[in-house]
Amino acid sequence: MASNRINRPIEEPLSELEFMIAEHDVTGQDGDELSFQVGQVIRVISKITDNTKWWIGETNGLTGLFPHQFCKAVYETTRAYTPFKATYSDELSLLPGDIIHVLRRQSGLPGWNWGRLNGREGIFPANHCSLLPLGQLFCAVCTSTVPANEMVGFRKDCLHSLTCCKPCLTLHLRLLIDPVAAEDLNELLTNRLLDGMEDIRRCPLCQYPVIWDESCLGSGGRDILCPVENCHTSYCSKCKGKSHGDQPCRTAEENRELYDQFVNGTPDQKEQLIKKHGQDTVDDAFKEVASEDYIKAHTKPCPGCKRPLQKNGGCNRMFCIKCSAYSCNLCGVRLADQDPYAHFKIGTCKLFAV
Repeated sequence: MASNRINRPIEEPLSELEFMIAEHDVTGQDGDELSFQVGQVIRVISKITDNTKWWIGETNGLTGLFPHQFCKAVYETTRAYTPFKATYSDELSLLPGDIIHVLRRQSGLPGWNWGRLNGREGIFPANHCSLLPLGQLFCAVCTSTVPANEMVGFRKDCLHSLTCCKPCLTLHLRLLIDPVAAEDLNELLTNRLLDGMEDIRRCPLCQYPVIWDESCLGSGGRDILCPVENCHTSYCSKCKGKSHGDQPCRTAEENRELYDQFVNGTPDQKEQLIKKHGQDTVDDAFKEVASEDYIKAHTKPCPGCKRPLQKNGGCNRMFCIKCSAYSCNLCGVRLADQDPYAHFKIGTCKLFAV
């Protein structure tokens, strides 16, 4: 989208956004001192100029003094979920999945932030992005052994029992895992974010996301035209399937009925069905039924969000990348977050049974 910055106001002084992450456990000795643990995030409120060791910060709803030498500075980060094309030279262009370090709030330009992306600084619209909470940490040791699709769970706790684990922020993951895994993780995080947003629509052909509102609709008042060059697929804003004109959105039951009629029909009956519904509708019904049958045969619903989960090798402890729930592939029960393997030690389900 193009920016809308007509009659730009005179810039006011910019306020730094600074946070600290604790590298050591600290116990406050006086009532005005903060206590915190390794990995805890502290928002800097004030830097005491006459004291080089103590600053004023806020964490867990408490405000007080803290020794900043036991912490390291980090910046707020945000992830773009829709594209933005820069119009002015001081703007950043965004693509879905881009991670931007938020350096300042634009006090004279509400809704815009000053940030850094790929080594370049500039302003960008905040409504194209979603903040990544600074408290979401990954274990720096686990990242070397845990697949990207499990790191997406945003778990603060270590995924195993090693005591040598050290926490790291999401924005530091690229320093700990290989580039391919980092890109996989970035894609998973972006897709997870998009899947949970009700106002996002994806093109059924190229999966390009758009923020849905009335301005996205064509002249018919229902369909969205994909803005991607060489795609321009028209799809329904309600059922998110290919455009079906004035016809109502087809239900799963209607697709199944059309599928059964076509499969069991005579050549003449099949021809009549094509004339009545159109070849594209018949083809779509076959695809939907095939997808539904595959999901029923090869997946189990997540006990947390009902998303279909498919086992792809390994053990029967399943992990949902959407809601972070653990479950058993054999009986489907939700497993305890603290020890998801305990289920296989005390019950009849076997960890590596088929």
